Amino acid sequence: AAYRVDQATVSAAQSQLQTLDSTAQQNWGARLGSAIIKGEPVFQKLVARQDVLVQVSLPPGQVLVHPPDSAIVQLENGTRISATYLSDAPKTDVHIQGASYFYVASANAGLLPGMNLSVSLPSDRTITGAFVPSSAVVWWQGKAWVYVHSGRTQFIRRAVAGDALAGDGRYVVTGLQNSDAIVIRGAQVLLSEEFRPQVPAGGEDHE
Repeated sequence: AAYRVDQATVSAAQSQLQTLDSTAQQNWGARLGSAIIKGEPVFQKLVARQDVLVQVSLPPGQVLVHPPDSAIVQLENGTRISATYLSDAPKTDVHIQGASYFYVASANAGLLPGMNLSVSLPSDRTITGAFVPSSAVVWWQGKAWVYVHSGRTQFIRRAVAGDALAGDGRYVVTGLQNSDAIVIRGAQVLLSEEFRPQVPAGGEDHE
């Protein structure tokens, strides 16, 4: 009788473990779900806050057949952190709605749960353009712009293709000529000045 009770207990425990395994894989994917159930080192480091899990979501419609082994995570202060590919994510980001992947990064870099990050993935796509620092690119109405020097005190805002972020934090932009001199410091100030309400020369009228 004791043997049969123990056998039933083992059977119930195995059933519960299978349920937990299925739930973990459904929520976190096969690779991470298995690591959770088996207590593998990759999971232990996440629990101990030695590493953090980063979910990288692509723009809608884009899919990577072979996700790159590494990625570069950039914080708002410009700090760049290396992350390592772990597995495909079974769920997408509710805001981006694109294919998602899990990467692992060191927790010592200052990453915290809930942070929105800019992530760069290596690509075999070739782009011919000019390297410009991120400080030269301003974003307005969903497009990238740079200011080109057109006179002693005049600047022209010009749209450029700025969807390629180089590994060192610079943008690769197209649409510039070799002779163009662009603003690399103060571009955001020029954008603000361009759309600042203009006051008539005679000043404001008061009733």
